[in-house]
Amino acid sequence: MKHIVFYDDNPDFGGHQFMAMRGVAAANRCPDFRTTFVLNPNNDRLKAHTDAIIQEGGKLEVRYSPVVTKKFQALRNHVSGKALDDLARAFNELQADLIVCLQGEIEDSSLALLAGKKAGCRVMSYIPVAHTMEQMGAKLGALRDRTTGYLFRTPDCWMTISQCIADMLRRRGADAPIHIVENGIDTTRFVPRDAATLRQEQGLPDGLLFGICGRVEFNQKQQHFLVNAMSRWPDELARAKLLVVGDGPDCARLKQIIAELGLTERIILRAWEKQPETLYPALDCLIIPSRFEGFPLVMLEAAACGVPVIGSDNDGMHDFLPEPWRFPQGDEAGLINALKAAINNPAALVNQQRQVVLENHTLQQFEDRFVETLVRELP
Repeated sequence: MKHIVFYDDNPDFGGHQFMAMRGVAAANRCPDFRTTFVLNPNNDRLKAHTDAIIQEGGKLEVRYSPVVTKKFQALRNHVSGKALDDLARAFNELQADLIVCLQGEIEDSSLALLAGKKAGCRVMSYIPVAHTMEQMGAKLGALRDRTTGYLFRTPDCWMTISQCIADMLRRRGADAPIHIVENGIDTTRFVPRDAATLRQEQGLPDGLLFGICGRVEFNQKQQHFLVNAMSRWPDELARAKLLVVGDGPDCARLKQIIAELGLTERIILRAWEKQPETLYPALDCLIIPSRFEGFPLVMLEAAACGVPVIGSDNDGMHDFLPEPWRFPQGDEAGLINALKAAINNPAALVNQQRQVVLENHTLQQFEDRFVETLVRELP
């Protein structure tokens, strides 16, 4: 029986971890694997997911990492000799056949890449984002990028979520095999529903209604760009309303911008919804104006509900969305053109996008491909 150790010492929880944990659950159900998860003891949301997996099957062993990812981790790795030794010793004791490091970006859990190699184990990186720190707007991003090059040469193999990200990994120096396992969703949960009924149930207005769903964080998600652009929309869109769903560090600033622009009557703010399937079908279009993404789950979920999705022409959105529904990141004119294209497109194109999800992006397909990739890379 092969022993797979999943590792994530990040203190935060994001979309890539939500998706990866479905892969961990699938691996845990595989009779040919023994599975262990090493995690940050302070990451309660991640711990809740490991607890749920144990309740499903009971086989997953959970351990706590002796180290935690911090800012400038790529640089810290060079002066973390004791922590590196402690982690390598822990991996030796586990006798792992494959260590899978869950990395939101290249610095996350990066000490484990080095420790796994030092322990003589085969190491895989599961990574949804390969953008530079400078591209992501990180503090001192250009400087931090100069410290990360060696990490792209460390793993024995990679698992990522789109061709765009795979190409980005190659440009950044990754020369080991790269496997693409695109995200999947529960297509029995995300289905078309009657918009009028949902709007009545959710207290949403009649008329043209657009939406944006995700963490309220301007640097990546660009809610402020969308709101500013909305204040200048032309006559045919001027009566449209916007539903903003999410929580995050820029909520207060977003409310301030909305008030300053006089848009309080046209923008509806909602906290993150645990049942987004009750909101997507109420929309005329979902908008993803992000500066960078991996392969957004909200994009697949809305498309499965039969809702047009427009987004910045980058990353997984470039791979998935038809050209008329994409616009250059930060381009207001392009955004308006994409909106018009989405709301005026024939139902056939909307149905076509939904069919792509049903045929290629189910949760079962993701889990199967995740496990198949693990098998392929086991020694």
